[in-house]
Amino acid sequence: MTDEEMLLSLKGDKDLATKALRFLYTNKGKEFGRYFVSCGIDRSQAEDIVQETIIKIVQQLNSYSSQGSVNSWMWQIARNCLIDFTRRRANSEESLDDEQWQSVDQRVSMKEFNQSSHDVEREVELCVSNGLKLFAKEHPDRAYALEMVVEGVDSEQIAERLGRTYDALRQYLMQCRKYLKPYIETCYLMLKAE
Repeated sequence: MTDEEMLLSLKGDKDLATKALRFLYTNKGKEFGRYFVSCGIDRSQAEDIVQETIIKIVQQLNSYSSQGSVNSWMWQIARNCLIDFTRRRANSEESLDDEQWQSVDQRVSMKEFNQSSHDVEREVELCVSNGLKLFAKEHPDRAYALEMVVEGVDSEQIAERLGRTYDALRQYLMQCRKYLKPYIETCYLMLKAE
């Protein structure tokens, strides 16, 4: 079932719409979920955002205009849901009082202390992981694009998902790598110091 067929089926009778909804959730939902996780969202929260995205896609069926691809339209909804989620989370984090923040800081410090290791490879792995998380938090679209490259997604599919031409995608990926470099550069210095 293509994205266009799925969209038409969602507008169809109950049986057809149910089948299309299942297709949307099992296929696109997985892609959305990977994207949300790559942006630093934990899996359970990512699943909540996937469900919100699916609901919004269904609610906004009639707002789709055939000028762009269905895939790009759905991805825009997914990105908007992620942005809404991060705004809600930021607002709720701001509402913590000083004592709650101190408790959070202590838990994070203890967790980092317990995870620390004198093994250089482990330290480098943690360094890269933290750098990637920070990069994904500050540049979610760029992190998602690079994750698709690492996963071996075809360049044409990446271009379509991001709403770019193939040539524009190549330029964008080069820029993404340049943006990523400062986040993990110190990790490589740790390896050289060994």
